[in-house]
Amino acid sequence: MLLVANGSVFTRNAQTPFIPNGAVAIDGDTIVEVGPERELKAKYPDAEYVDAQGNLIMPGLINCHTHIYSGLARGLAIKGCNPTNFLENLEQQWWKIDDNLTLDGTKASAYATILDSIRDGVTTIFDHHASFCEIPGSLFTIKDAAQELGMRSCLCYEVSDRRGQEKCDQAIAENAEFAQWAAKERRDNDNHMIAAMFGGHATFTLSDETMDKMAEANNGLTGFHIHVCEGMNDVWDSRLNRGGISPVERLLQHNLLGPDTMLGHCIHVTPAEMDIVKESGTWLVNNPESNMGNAVGCAPVLEFFRRGIPVCMGTDAYTHDMLESLKVFLIIQRHNAAMPNVGWCEAMTMLFENNAKMASKYFDRKLGVLEAGAAADVIVMDYKPFTPLSEENIDGHMLFGMMGKNCRTTIINGKVLYKDREFVGIDEEKINAWTMAESKKLWSTFLSYYEPGHFAYGLKPNVDDRGSFTEFLRTPERGQVSINISKPGITKGNHWHMSKWERFLVVSGTASIKLRKVGEDAGGNPFPVDEYVVSGSDMHAVEMIPGYTHSITNLSDTEDLVTVMWANEPFDPESPDTYYEEV
Repeated sequence: MLLVANGSVFTRNAQTPFIPNGAVAIDGDTIVEVGPERELKAKYPDAEYVDAQGNLIMPGLINCHTHIYSGLARGLAIKGCNPTNFLENLEQQWWKIDDNLTLDGTKASAYATILDSIRDGVTTIFDHHASFCEIPGSLFTIKDAAQELGMRSCLCYEVSDRRGQEKCDQAIAENAEFAQWAAKERRDNDNHMIAAMFGGHATFTLSDETMDKMAEANNGLTGFHIHVCEGMNDVWDSRLNRGGISPVERLLQHNLLGPDTMLGHCIHVTPAEMDIVKESGTWLVNNPESNMGNAVGCAPVLEFFRRGIPVCMGTDAYTHDMLESLKVFLIIQRHNAAMPNVGWCEAMTMLFENNAKMASKYFDRKLGVLEAGAAADVIVMDYKPFTPLSEENIDGHMLFGMMGKNCRTTIINGKVLYKDREFVGIDEEKINAWTMAESKKLWSTFLSYYEPGHFAYGLKPNVDDRGSFTEFLRTPERGQVSINISKPGITKGNHWHMSKWERFLVVSGTASIKLRKVGEDAGGNPFPVDEYVVSGSDMHAVEMIPGYTHSITNLSDTEDLVTVMWANEPFDPESPDTYYEEV
């Protein structure tokens, strides 16, 4: 057993919302009791004590829409990516990533996403995956990573026509096979950690025939998870190319709506479409930061609530911090409405009530609450307030005082995965090293997106009467490579470096390379000169080590000298590390 104690417990249970000096007793994967620490400590004296250290004990957070496939995109810059609208953003960036994501890349992306989620106090994710490079087995690969790391996960694959019929059929089959596996796993092994939905990209990349195939393959097994009206291109496509009806009408016609279906974004939906969503019992999921980042608009969430449409909250993988998204949701809704007094109730309902209802539906466990019988998904938030804190104002403290990075301990399904900001039973360094290697493989594939005819590009030579010096390659961590051309009889150099280390390779002509240790020996005499005569016909590398002044002379009277020069650090004109002294 576990006893999470020595903190203030915020249960999200309306009957007992707040227990100061409280505790949560966990037996296996289930919460057995929540109450005052003094009572539970006496009742469960042998339980392993998880010390909250005076902080906040809360239910784990739930992310109802994320994209594992974007896990390796952090810091990535793709050549030519300069989108001016949402469709260009998809084409220039995100579709290029999933076009090159292998099964190993998918697993690495899952590792990255799940580790970050655990750090941010997220205990359940709904993922919408794409990896058109390798589709078969992709959901099972993510499942394996989720089970290894202990994340409660509902998975689906985004079916799309954008890469042809074969890929489309593979995506449909992957959804169907995984949904069947998850259902059998739940039935035979009582597995409440992995669930499945049936994914679709968006209506503008789904033909009517494909939608019918999706409905047939799913056969009522689970709900659908689809992007809808995220950008205006989705609306225009339906109106211009799909019979003149709206995206939501298309989904209705093809039996893809219902109380188990979740539609992502829904920014540009009409009142008539809202009526369809309401009448069908379909759920929506809002992703405020992603919508702002993609410049696609603000979803009419306040109107959804007014009409009684259930709306969840996700991140779209823009972040894994649900509290960050909570803050941004409130800001964008108030900004859009030009009213500073709206959005509060909707924000809290989405994150803490509707997300829990959707997750409880799919995992057949009570989630998002600390009470007897609920799943043991518990987090400890490192937050010691300087103003009064109670059940009446906890939401205000969360909104204006907390972030995901306040999480110090994460327990999922009764297992302590993250304690006092250290992973438990997870080799983070090993996982990070492997993930880094896979990300480098992925990033290298983007060289293939150079447009034909643009593989060659000019360099900027620095020319004077001695010859030229041209930087060929510069890296922040591994230095630079340059090409030096010296005219006949010319000597260059006669300087030394404090920290820079160089390597010279003559590839054409003949040179005299001289080095001398700077300063004087014990007798007050200059140190001896080392001289190396090298040529392109018999190539030898010569090292210019720190603390040695050096020079290179072209020994020819008629031919240029060409030398490849490598330095272990790039040249910085603000700190050149170059000191004149003749050899």
